[in-house]
Amino acid sequence: MDADRGGAAQAQHHGKLAAALADPKTWVLAFIYFTCACAVYTLTFWLPTLVKGLGISDVASIGWYTAIPFSFGAIGILLMSRSSDHFKERRWHVASSLIIGSAGTLRDHVHGGRFPAVDDPAVDRGVLHLLLRAVLVDSSDLPEP
Repeated sequence: MDADRGGAAQAQHHGKLAAALADPKTWVLAFIYFTCACAVYTLTFWLPTLVKGLGISDVASIGWYTAIPFSFGAIGILLMSRSSDHFKERRWHVASSLIIGSAGTLRDHVHGGRFPAVDDPAVDRGVLHLLLRAVLVDSSDLPEP
């Protein structure tokens, strides 16, 4: 506290900030956070359009179908938090959600939102729910040990 009052801490603070900005790990983590935020906002804004693309045209139904993945996401957040607390591990829990979310996004991009040789909207809805759950879980704040 004496150092804070004396003004010496401010010089140390700038030195630590400069060191953090010079560290490549800071930029990698910032990029990971940026991509997670982009995924969450993209799904939040475009999910009704994706649901409409599954063949659902009623506006109320689109709203209800849009709410279902968020419910699964909330359940996934609770389960993932409980699991990470039980195993006292955070990195692989977050990484697995990121991997599942990116695999689902890649699948949607490559196959145009449909599984090859599967023409069942229920399968597409299931994959959409899994994708959203994974993205919502990795964006949640898992409790610290």
